[in-house]
Amino acid sequence: MSPTLALAFTAAAGFIFGVVSPAVMDQVVPDPKPTTAASAVADTPTEVTDAPVLPGPDSLWEITATTTVAGQAPTTETASLCANPEDLKAPPVVVTGPQCEGQQFSEVGKTVSWTTDCAAVKGTGSLNLADDGQSFSGDVTASTAGQDSTLHIMGKVTGTCTKS
Repeated sequence: MSPTLALAFTAAAGFIFGVVSPAVMDQVVPDPKPTTAASAVADTPTEVTDAPVLPGPDSLWEITATTTVAGQAPTTETASLCANPEDLKAPPVVVTGPQCEGQQFSEVGKTVSWTTDCAAVKGTGSLNLADDGQSFSGDVTASTAGQDSTLHIMGKVTGTCTKS
């Protein structure tokens, strides 16, 4: 996997788990009040949930990226990613190099944008999470070793998985 594609996958996973998981994991559901027979009929509990729910503790994501490098025909790669909320909160050193500290993220609603300024990779990106939390799409621009590339990336949950 190219470093640029790995960065996109990492950013996507970080986005997914950064936006979705805190809302799901930190969601507080109050204990229901004890009810009498009369109030049980009158009171209909209403569960309000606006946080998307992943299908399991480990979610299997299918991530497809179409990469366009200046002067070359676009290529498309698809990979599966089994991940949980603790995974990929930051790009791994193998992608960014040990000196990478220059990542800045901003979230607005279900969209995250970022800038990466590392020795190995420099770039920007933006990903939009679907309302149901089961898919995302976005674009990433990156420069690796002086070579500029643009990625259009899409991902969707295809099921659950168990990390080994």
